[in-house]
Amino acid sequence: MSKNFSLILLSTIIILIASNLHACSSIEKQDTLNQCNVVASRVITGGDTLIVCDVSKIEQHIKLPLSTLVKDWKLLKLENSSKEVMVQPAIIYPSENYILIHPAEYNRETMLFDKTGKYLFDIGRRGNGPGEMVRDIADIEMDENNDCVYIKDLKPSRILKFRLSTGEYLTDIPLCYSRSFEFLLNSKDKTLVVTSIPHRRIDDGVPWIWEQDFQGNILQKLPQTTYDYTHVYWHDFWLWSRNDEVVFFDYNLPGRKDTLYHYDIRNSRLKPNFTVDFGSEIPNHQYEDSSDFYLVTLLSEVEMSNPFNPTKRILIDKKTLKGAYVDIVLDGYGDFSITHQWMYLKDRYFTMGLEPHQIAETCEELLAHPEKLTLEEKQNLQELLDGITEDDNAFILYGKI
Repeated sequence: MSKNFSLILLSTIIILIASNLHACSSIEKQDTLNQCNVVASRVITGGDTLIVCDVSKIEQHIKLPLSTLVKDWKLLKLENSSKEVMVQPAIIYPSENYILIHPAEYNRETMLFDKTGKYLFDIGRRGNGPGEMVRDIADIEMDENNDCVYIKDLKPSRILKFRLSTGEYLTDIPLCYSRSFEFLLNSKDKTLVVTSIPHRRIDDGVPWIWEQDFQGNILQKLPQTTYDYTHVYWHDFWLWSRNDEVVFFDYNLPGRKDTLYHYDIRNSRLKPNFTVDFGSEIPNHQYEDSSDFYLVTLLSEVEMSNPFNPTKRILIDKKTLKGAYVDIVLDGYGDFSITHQWMYLKDRYFTMGLEPHQIAETCEELLAHPEKLTLEEKQNLQELLDGITEDDNAFILYGKI
């Protein structure tokens, strides 16, 4: 055997081994879904186009940078000027100049921060009097143009209105039905679109969605359809606006066959937009969409003593209908994954809350394998880790979608 032939043979073996290792890798790192399978189809139903994802067609599991989904994202540490303002965010509502945070702990006030993470003041307080809120918060809307913030607590009959720049209580907006949950506000027309919290196995005339004015006058409503709530542990309707469309998702646990809709306000009807064919066993899940993608989050099993958590995510391109299981990682931080944390694609923003110890642990794990990192990634991770202390407040991750 000649020396040249031996070198060629050795090179071929090395290439084959490398190719096999790459092919057997469980997660491939890439920036787009272009190389993935078409996993969905368009179906005409009742004159509407419904996109149906077939999970049996999903073969790839890829890593995508957060910038694929989110523009100009920021990882921001909230100021901790005292022990009283340390928070674990339950609701994060950004606007152009502010970030409104409602903590996960009960009996905590809603807090306003500026875009640098500086704490400004609380909005509202606990109690049953004028301008006071009871229990937890259901939804928030900020209207910077008119210097207002609207907060829906779990007192069912009203929305509280405050001055954004000062936190001063202004008035209540009365609601038409008692089991109200999330809302969308049109400050120009002074109207609201509101969803209900459906009552299990009881149809008492409360609609799924209704539109009303600020004085509590009903403009139109969409009645509930029949549902079997017998085995439903958790059930509510999520509502958000996207590109002048109202998105509606019937969110319930345990998992069941459901659809993400767009709400046609003018004709007061739901237009089916997206669903998933999971096969015979339907996992706990939720649907969200952005301008370009559908995002499906699979959730762990639900137990009263064990909260459900994200386990996997599926991303589908709206134009090409290509999709894959995805791990979403932070650009410039190696394989810093945010796949298994709660994230929200609501209205114009992506938001996520992260605790300092979570970030520190991930940084340490990644820095333990410097051979897998670029110089920039090592510097970014080390800088992030060095800036974390025991007394730090929560971090939030947010960006525009």
